[in-house]
Amino acid sequence: MPGSESDDMKRCCGLRGQPGHMAERSGFHKDAGKSDGLASMCKACKSAYNAAYREADLEKEKARHAAYREANPEKLKARRVAKRSEDPKGFWRSNAQHSARQRSRVRGTPFTLELEDIDTPDTCPAYGTELDYNGGKGRGSRNDSPVIAELEPRKGYTRVNTVTMSAQANNDMGRLSVDGLRHLANVIEQLIHARRHEQQGEER
Repeated sequence: MPGSESDDMKRCCGLRGQPGHMAERSGFHKDAGKSDGLASMCKACKSAYNAAYREADLEKEKARHAAYREANPEKLKARRVAKRSEDPKGFWRSNAQHSARQRSRVRGTPFTLELEDIDTPDTCPAYGTELDYNGGKGRGSRNDSPVIAELEPRKGYTRVNTVTMSAQANNDMGRLSVDGLRHLANVIEQLIHARRHEQQGEER
């Protein structure tokens, strides 16, 4: 009889609001609590149900976090200040990774940076100036603020193509005189060679 259960076929209850359908018994998860030992929903429908549930749950979590941020701005600010005070370099590294990932998505360029790939030197490799990992004390990015610079922009944020330098050095790449650019070009060329040599050593 069409649509009836058999040794090979079983009726799936279907998703909410949708009619049930027949599916092969092998397409059901086992359920010892059922009389036939099989779940009432087939694997395909169960997978779709779980995906929809996760999506709905994710939206609830986003809304909950947004509400918490709006209701507790001072508490969150104090928490960030405390984290930065405890580990300025670690705090900066985490934020820098997040920002770089966002820029890569917008540009459509590669991003493979892990936290351990991001250097935190005390001084800028281009100018030798001390880097300030304390965020400029609320005044935004300054010349001595560290940034993740792409040595060759089109190649994106990868271990071999990035270096931590001062915001000034990174900004100067686009506005220096010929002599200044020549100096930076020499430094960047050395950094590129060093990164490639490092990568070759890891691959051996």
